[in-house]
Amino acid sequence: MGLFDKIKKAADVVSDLLDDGQINGSNKPQNAVPVDGISSTDTIDTSTLKKIEFRFDNINASFDIPAAFGEFESHAEPEMCCMLGLDPAVESSFDLKKPVVCVTPEDFAWDPLDEFELQGTVSSAKEFTRVDMKYFKFKAKADYYKDQLVYWYGGSLMNDTFRGLALIYGRELAGTARERELMQILDNAANSYSETVLSD
Repeated sequence: MGLFDKIKKAADVVSDLLDDGQINGSNKPQNAVPVDGISSTDTIDTSTLKKIEFRFDNINASFDIPAAFGEFESHAEPEMCCMLGLDPAVESSFDLKKPVVCVTPEDFAWDPLDEFELQGTVSSAKEFTRVDMKYFKFKAKADYYKDQLVYWYGGSLMNDTFRGLALIYGRELAGTARERELMQILDNAANSYSETVLSD
């Protein structure tokens, strides 16, 4: 079962529409289709970043993400979720069509580890690149669930725990400037990602 399917069962309020102009307060053309909470003619404001801090097991972790993303609890596997265009104070801004950045131990992130260790690749990925980072060994893109894709950083192994840093978004964004923009946001989040083991 995918993240968004689980969210559907857990969320009390789900809206398919976001009030136009909620992000950045800009005037948007009538023919612009908001597929992710921001009009398709707008870029995501990355000039203001915020640090997302959270704890799983005995680890404190953090990463940086644009302020245009709002935090929420999925009540599922991911420890931390940030949705583009989400204002926690506005129920109607929660929309399952919007891109989500999350830290998660879901199967798509966990299952490829053995294959990567043995063969140095991930056969389920549409795209795959090795990276030389403290917490991550590769980044990949794959089918996720129904009409969604997932782009994630994998290979974070610390204190016998594992989490993937992932971006989940609609398949309709594949090959678009918006997809490239979102992937760059996850790249920046991965570069800022850190973990600290807490003493017992």
